Amino acid sequence: MKRIILSILLFCFICSISLSGCQISYGKTTDYLGLLDDNRIVYRIFTKQIAMYYTYNYDTKETVYLGRTEGFHLNCDTASLLNHHLYFYDVISEEGPHAKNAFYDIDLKNSTVSEVAVFEMKPDNKTVSTSNSWPFNDTIVTIGYESDSQYCSSSLVCYHPDTETWSYKPLGVYNNQTNTGIYPLAIYADGSSLYLIQKEAAKPEAETYYFIQYDADGNLLNRILLSGDILNFVKEGGVWSLYIWNDYIYITGALVEDFLGHIEGEQITEIAQTQLLKSHSLYANDAPVFYNLYEDCYYTLDITADKLLKHSHQMLTGYPNEVVSALAGSEYRTHLHNLFTAYDNVAAVVHHNKQAEKLYFSHRETIGDITV
Repeated sequence: MKRIILSILLFCFICSISLSGCQISYGKTTDYLGLLDDNRIVYRIFTKQIAMYYTYNYDTKETVYLGRTEGFHLNCDTASLLNHHLYFYDVISEEGPHAKNAFYDIDLKNSTVSEVAVFEMKPDNKTVSTSNSWPFNDTIVTIGYESDSQYCSSSLVCYHPDTETWSYKPLGVYNNQTNTGIYPLAIYADGSSLYLIQKEAAKPEAETYYFIQYDADGNLLNRILLSGDILNFVKEGGVWSLYIWNDYIYITGALVEDFLGHIEGEQITEIAQTQLLKSHSLYANDAPVFYNLYEDCYYTLDITADKLLKHSHQMLTGYPNEVVSALAGSEYRTHLHNLFTAYDNVAAVVHHNKQAEKLYFSHRETIGDITV
């Protein structure tokens, strides 16, 4: 529940950016699940306790209805693209104090959405308590936990789309009473490698934290004992989610601060620890665009110097008229709700105070020209 509440709070924070390109407007609450490589974005619109799913094609301006799901949807952190299917977990509230974690499949070829499985989120019960999922070795993986009054067992939960079956690979057992054992905090996969941030304690008050990498066959590729800045961040700020691209690591903190670092051999060097939100992407080779939560700016990473470059929205050219008028007046401000990058495309979701929500598309090369 803590993660659910924190997710809702994070969505309440705002930052500002503008992109040139097309726009579409929606008058109801909208959630964006991902930008595809064929110039389509997948989104859903909420009406009371019903979610309606659609795709919008930037080139053809065509909107396609995919289907609907029911329930009060609380949290969807990531969606995983595999073989023209978009898979994701979503926390859904139920009557009383309980919730469930549903696993959905969006068939992008046949334009359908279906519920694959439901995991009850109740005490002393097996549950998938994370909303993060990633494609790995032709499966969709996440972390699952099974707990009782003393122990919490964790496993790699694997969904196999080809056979529509599930498998569970043990990760560790943690003793909640003695504070000893193994407890994975976050997972990330890019199709060929699996990454973990993991807590280990051989005895009480002797915790160690590791960054671990496996290949598709389960062979250990890297195991880094965390120290220094990243250790302090993980212990004090907690871990919400993990994101890896090339030799860089980005950790979304459970509180406000996030961590950006460079993986160099057997150590991880801090680049920045600040209040940022990364861009969402279905593809691991995407270099994300970052934004500050409290400033009218965004950031890109200069890999030659391992530092963040700060860019004001005034640097951008070719504003849509609606954005220009919004920035010009004090009463109307543009607020970035989300941003996606995929291959050569960029999509930004912008909220206008007292106006409809708008979705702007641009090309990555435009961002590159602006930010270099």
